[in-house]
This record gives sequence, structure tokens and C-alpha cells, in this order.
Amino acid sequence: MKKTKVIFVFSMILYSAVCYSQKTKDDSIAFLSLGNVGLDKLNDVEEKKKFLETVYLEKQKIQDYVLKRIIDNAYELYRQGDYEGAKTIAQKVLSIDPSFEEARIIANVSGSSRKSKRISIDEQLSETLSLYQKGEILEAYKRMGVIVKLSPSNEKAKYWYKKIEGDLKNYYLLKADESYKSGDKKKALSFYYKALEYSPKDEEILSNITKLENEIRDETVGAKLKEALDLYASGKLEDSYDVMKKALSINPNDEKMQKLFKELRGEIETKYIEDGNSYYKKKNYNEAIKLYTKAMQYSENPAKIEKYINNVKMTMKKEEELKKKREEERIRKEEERKKKEEEAKKKKESEGQRQGESGASKADKEKEIITQQNRQAAQKHYLEGIKYLQAGDYQKAKDEFTIAKKLDPENADVDAALKRIDQILKGGQ
Repeated sequence: MKKTKVIFVFSMILYSAVCYSQKTKDDSIAFLSLGNVGLDKLNDVEEKKKFLETVYLEKQKIQDYVLKRIIDNAYELYRQGDYEGAKTIAQKVLSIDPSFEEARIIANVSGSSRKSKRISIDEQLSETLSLYQKGEILEAYKRMGVIVKLSPSNEKAKYWYKKIEGDLKNYYLLKADESYKSGDKKKALSFYYKALEYSPKDEEILSNITKLENEIRDETVGAKLKEALDLYASGKLEDSYDVMKKALSINPNDEKMQKLFKELRGEIETKYIEDGNSYYKKKNYNEAIKLYTKAMQYSENPAKIEKYINNVKMTMKKEEELKKKREEERIRKEEERKKKEEEAKKKKESEGQRQGESGASKADKEKEIITQQNRQAAQKHYLEGIKYLQAGDYQKAKDEFTIAKKLDPENADVDAALKRIDQILKGGQ
């Protein structure tokens, strides 16, 4: 019953692992699926690359976890005497991950009889001790751990497992020293931390870790500073600012970096203020506000920049009010002019009626003069209407054309304009 339960659990885990492995084989499919978790919102190519690497690592962790669960079942079957079952599981795991060392060892030591099992264990033990003698400490430790799990009663394997574990600190210290000499300080640091796991209170290891972390930090900050200065020299002030900001986040106490950062920040702020002032003088107020807002991002005194922006907005408001008053004045004068023309017309008509036929010739002459004046006035209104038409103010354009029509009913241009404006207004409705 217990064996059946183990096989059932194994089958379910193995099914999940195989499905997972199949999904991770095609990187392009994995890439396309990332759109749902925000990849499309990343702008920088390096950001996308790091994001994909992170996703890959997480998937790898999941796969390792699942495969270890499966291997645990192989160990259990092996200890129960089901060597063929253990071998089958190990081979399945190797088909998913050929580099899985535990599965390879289990597959090698599992056979059809206890006799073949004991010989295989001895062979593996001998091979592992040979690796240990050659200095392959970590590999020997991993293999010996598998042998101990497979054969918990094997005293020789347990002895060597403990002994090799005691040598791991020196192994990692040696690897750290080799990595440091080859210039790979980050790798050396990881080896020091590994060594610390086996000797947590070792003062020398702790000292080396502190020293190495400071070196790596200083080198990183130095590289960032050089990159920032190169960008500054090429005129890319904001890019230089961003790089220097990252450098400061690594070492906030660097006084030299703080001073340079403050100076650069002030220079960028000044540049945006000057550009904003230039656009303000050109009366391009919206662009000026954009530049002042940019300056605010780099200012240590945002209230100062806020005053610039408020000043621009106040100027815009005053000019809008002045424009409105001028328009109102223009309309008032135009209405007065129309009123005077109407009064003059009525006066002339009244005088003409009184003079009768005897003053017909004089009236005709005056009428001719008035007609000429009307034509000139009509032409002015017609031109005003054209301006409104071009500006898109169709109602005012129609008003001007209507006045022109009254002043000069025979003007064909006015008739055409009225026809056009009516078409536009009807179309708008």
C-alpha cells in the first residue's frame, strides 16, 4: 500500500515536471507570455534582458524543487529494496535534466539484486574518495551525500561525509583566493560566504568579506563616476546625472561624489530656467512652463521655480484679459460706426424727400457719393469677414458679409462669400 502511494505521488509530480520542462524549452514562448506581467512596459533593452534572466532563474528554481521532490521518492524506493523503481525514477529525472548528479548516481547504483547494489555502492564510494584525493572537495561532498542517503547504515560513507564536510571551509577559501587573484572579486566574495557557512564566527573570513565588499563597492562607484564624467563631457547632462545618482546610492557617504552631484544638479536646473526664460520672452508661455517644470525636478528649492511658473500663468491671464477688452472695444466702435451710418442714411433720405424734384440732380450726386462710400465700407466688412472665415469664426464672418451685402447689394464677391458661409454652417449643423 505504501509503495503504491509513493508511485502515485511520484507519477503526479513527474507529470508536472515534464509539463513544466516542455514549457521552458522554447524561450520564444516564454518571452511572448511575459507581456501579461509587464514586459511591454519596460523601455530599456537592458531592463528587458535582466527581467527575462530573472524569470528564467525563477523557473529554474521551480524545476529544481520539483526534481528534488521526485528524487526523494527514488531514495525511498531504493531503501525499500525496489531498485528497479528507483532506477526508473532516476532515469526519468535525467531525461528532464541530464546534469542532475543525484539522479545519475542513483541510476548507476540501482540494480536488480542486493548483490549488484552493494558492489555499485562500493564502486561509487571508491570513485568519490578518488575525487576527494584529487582535490575535488565539493564534487566529492555532493556524491558522498547521495551515498549516505542511499545507504544510511554505511559507516564508512558517513565517516567520509563528515570529514569532507569539515574540509569544505578550506576548499571555499582556496577557491576564493584563486578567484581574487584572477580578478573575479564577485566570485571570490561568493566563495567567502560559502566558507562562512561552515565557520560562522571565523574572524579572518569576516574581515576578508568586509574588505572585499568595500573594494567591489569602490570599484563600482569609480566606474560609475567615470561613466558619468564621460557623459558630462559629451553634453549629456541628464544621463550623467542619472548615472551619478546610481553611484551615490551605492556609496551615499562619498563626499566628492556628493559635491559633483550637487553641482551637476544645479547646472541642469540653471539650463532649464534659462531656456524657460528665453521662451517666456518669445511669449511661448506653454513651452516656458514645461521647461520650468523640468527645472523643478532638479531644484533644491522648488518654491523658487514655482514662482517662475506662477508668473507665466499670471502673464497669460493678463494678456487674455487685454485681448478680450480689445475685442470688446472693437465691437463697440463697429456698432457706433454702423449706427452713425444708419443715422446719416436716414438724414439724407429725409433731406431728399424735402428737396423734391428740384433738387434731384444734387440728390443724385450726393447719392453717388454715398454709394461710393457704401462700396468702400462694404469692402472693409467683406475683408473682415474673410479674416474671420480663415480663423474659423464662421458666425462673425457671416455677420460681416451680411453688413457688406446691405451696403453694396450688387457686390458679387459678397454674394459668393455668403453662399459659402451658409454651406459651412449648414454642414456644421
